[in-house]
Amino acid sequence: LLKYIKKHFQNVLQSGGLLPLVSYNYARELNLTERYKESIDIATTGWMSCVQYGQYRYLPGVLAIISDSYYHLNNHKMCKEYLLQAYYIYKGIADFTNASIMEENANDWGIKLD
Repeated sequence: LLKYIKKHFQNVLQSGGLLPLVSYNYARELNLTERYKESIDIATTGWMSCVQYGQYRYLPGVLAIISDSYYHLNNHKMCKEYLLQAYYIYKGIADFTNASIMEENANDWGIKLD
């Protein structure tokens, strides 16, 4: 599905929202099945497509997935970088529920929110 969307809807603004959605869901599934490197790759595709198409709804979510994947790969520097980005975007869009989840992750992982 991801390959199909990339091929057939490239540079089509009307359906550009599909790629962030599919990337988010696929990266989430990969993360849950402990395929962290693949999850990072797909979530990064989602991040870039959010920016390319101006579809920011899934942006903090894909950043949170990247953060979680880096945590499980023991790359705490990258984990913190992406967690902070997700946290502040959630706060900026008044999604305090998910911002709170990022705070909990930060506490659990020993990350100080600057």
